[in-house]
Amino acid sequence: NASKEELHWLDHLDVFAVFVQKALGEKLLAWNEAHSSAKDSQSVLLTVTAYEPGISFWDPSLAAELFGATALVVAGALFATADLRPGSPIAAKEEEVLEVGSGMALSFCAVGSGALMTLFFF
Repeated sequence: NASKEELHWLDHLDVFAVFVQKALGEKLLAWNEAHSSAKDSQSVLLTVTAYEPGISFWDPSLAAELFGATALVVAGALFATADLRPGSPIAAKEEEVLEVGSGMALSFCAVGSGALMTLFFF
């Protein structure tokens, strides 16, 4: 049974968690344990600040991502249209191409949707 003052204080309470590597956490705990027995008993003090990303269009990783994505789109377009180019080694032979009717397409959508719902709910 909390009082109204305690509940009001809980409304403004912000709790955050900080994750560190296990080795660093063990070092912090060992340092804190070694210094807690001293007379001045200093504890570990951590400073946390909000992360503010720098927005720069001159970031080399942004350029690499842009060129990589563009290259993948170009490669996909070339591969997808391979059957339209005569003599392409990627294109399937005419006797291996299967035409899909509207009934087969609808049953594919229905079975695929059922499989996805089964995977999601079970």
